[in-house]
Amino acid sequence: MQVVKPLAHFLRCRPRARFSTKSSSEASHTCDSDRKASRSLVNRVFIVDDHALIRRSYAEEVEDTDGFTMCGTAASFAEALEALPATRPDVVLVDLSLGRDAPGGAELIRRLTASMANGAMTDASATDALAEEPPADPPAPVPRWLVVSAYDNEAIVERVRDAGAHGFLSKRDAGDGLRAALRDVAESTGTFLRYPASAPE
Repeated sequence: MQVVKPLAHFLRCRPRARFSTKSSSEASHTCDSDRKASRSLVNRVFIVDDHALIRRSYAEEVEDTDGFTMCGTAASFAEALEALPATRPDVVLVDLSLGRDAPGGAELIRRLTASMANGAMTDASATDALAEEPPADPPAPVPRWLVVSAYDNEAIVERVRDAGAHGFLSKRDAGDGLRAALRDVAESTGTFLRYPASAPE
């Protein structure tokens, strides 16, 4: 596979990292209590990617973007499916591919969007408990989904959009475009956003 220079530049190690890049199976990654008081002012971002280096780089970029803060990461489809309902992010940054023979980002969006049909984001393991007891917290807001992929063609973008994503970011533009994509997707009123605007010739 050809290495795309913008992505390689984006994955540079930065010593000032402030956010742990272990996946949700290794650490809790819930936001600090003082952040809860300012949730209406800060967009909480959850990252799903099967590569630790990419999770770390994305997390650093999120923390360096005004109005955004990290609230969790997951290294696999299964981890994300379990962690996202409890984490209640505003924006989910998810890779289209989550490992060989594993469901990808599009399926994750479909699965969790379907679980929110009744107004709450819940995983399958919590369904019975919720049927018996009223939720302690109000229903989780529907997150905005930003899909990132090394593959950029019309068929893939159409599949992502049909799954329910709010935006698509090509990894070749992730180095310079992630912050703008996060802001635009967080503020989107329903229009599907694509970066770059069209597929390469």
